[in-house]
Amino acid sequence: MMQDLARCFEAGIRQHPADWHMLQRVFVADLDPERLARADARAAEAERAEAADGSPSANGSRPADGSRAGGSGGAGGSGGAGG
Repeated sequence: MMQDLARCFEAGIRQHPADWHMLQRVFVADLDPERLARADARAAEAERAEAADGSPSANGSRPADGSRAGGSGGAGGSGGAGG
């Protein structure tokens, strides 16, 4: 069963080998508090702007790095996005 799961990831890793680290777990407790606060502030501002003009966000999804808005709210420590 685990081998089947590994095969599911194999094609994506093969196509984008530089991005394999994005499959790691992200624990909110490990995030830099200042960076997380900036991401939360950006998300709140985006939500206010969205509510003001009534348009939905670009893709409606939350990034895998634990932030609420795009950009630099990534995990600290092991190669997360800049910020």
